[in-house]
Amino acid sequence: METTAETTTAKKDVHAIATEHVIEHLKRGIVPWLTQWTHQGIPQNLVNHIEFRFINVFLLATLGYKKNFFITQKQLEKLGASVKKKQRGYPAFYWKWPEKSEKMNGITVTESDSSKSPFLRYYYVYNIEQCNEIKKSMIPKIHVPENPLQMCAAIVANMPNAPTVQHGIHPASYMPTIDCIDMPDKEQFPNDESYYCVLFRTLIHSTGHESRLNRKEVMQATLTDKDLHRTEDLISELGASYLSSFAGIRYGGAIDVNEYATVWLEKFQKDSRLIVYASTQAQRAVDYILNRQRRSISDDSTAASL
Repeated sequence: METTAETTTAKKDVHAIATEHVIEHLKRGIVPWLTQWTHQGIPQNLVNHIEFRFINVFLLATLGYKKNFFITQKQLEKLGASVKKKQRGYPAFYWKWPEKSEKMNGITVTESDSSKSPFLRYYYVYNIEQCNEIKKSMIPKIHVPENPLQMCAAIVANMPNAPTVQHGIHPASYMPTIDCIDMPDKEQFPNDESYYCVLFRTLIHSTGHESRLNRKEVMQATLTDKDLHRTEDLISELGASYLSSFAGIRYGGAIDVNEYATVWLEKFQKDSRLIVYASTQAQRAVDYILNRQRRSISDDSTAASL
């Protein structure tokens, strides 16, 4: 039987469970969102190729498998495959809407109730390296960008409703009052990759503008509002890390990882909901920049029923 949070953790705080997994990595000096997944591929379901989203991207990519293809127990059984002995599954978190039922022509119809707030749940997945009898023909080839810098430039150029970017100004920042990004000249960075990592962070900030996602951390924060600024900083870090791996460049090369991990460890120990919220907002920001069709938050639960 495949285990989900509905059957095992109805009374537990699933936000805390997700945060505990992040904390476990941070205690070992591993920052999940500094893990590059370009050559392993974005974590996705092997059978239906649905990409994992928000916090799952970083937690699954950090596991260190050669290819980030995952599968559920039910899918394995349908394939006639199995999990190797002594292997454990990994939680994949998703948002689920409460359901409502109504009768239509004498038939009871159940559907998601979007008038209420969704709640966090999870199910378990296994990496293909943990499994037996999976045919090699089922495993797709991972697409790796041939020219990462060209990919970075394309991401910036193709962002819809993009803010103005002006160069020659230090430090890099986003000003929501005039919807403008200030950037130092590219020559002031140690390399082009560093330039794009910083630009990606400011682009993530800009998605919070009222003309885009209207994120409170951008539009409502005051100079003294440390909580909103802290959350927005994390949103930008997560989003920029995703864009960097997507383009094929390494994010956070100049960061002191141990010191950086300690700072975020303290924050997550105080606030068990911070990483889930920030990663959800970061995913929306990434979707906006990449001009992906906007997905309902409930779509993240698709694979949970497989």
